[in-house]
Amino acid sequence: MNERANVRLLDPLNFFKYKAGKKFEGTDGGEAMDSPVYLKAPYRARWHVVIDLGRRAGEVRATVDVTRV
Repeated sequence: MNERANVRLLDPLNFFKYKAGKKFEGTDGGEAMDSPVYLKAPYRARWHVVIDLGRRAGEVRATVDVTRV
């Protein structure tokens, strides 16, 4: 990551809320500057990984690896 970015893991409902600009809940990886960032899904479901800069301008390059344990 080149910039400080927010990393989140959201279920489909909270991803919809996030995209709509509404209050949402999810597993928060916090503000990350370095990688890797590890997130663990709290239950079995379909998940969305969201990486954003908040309201800051900039560019982030990211990849996601999924490991099933």
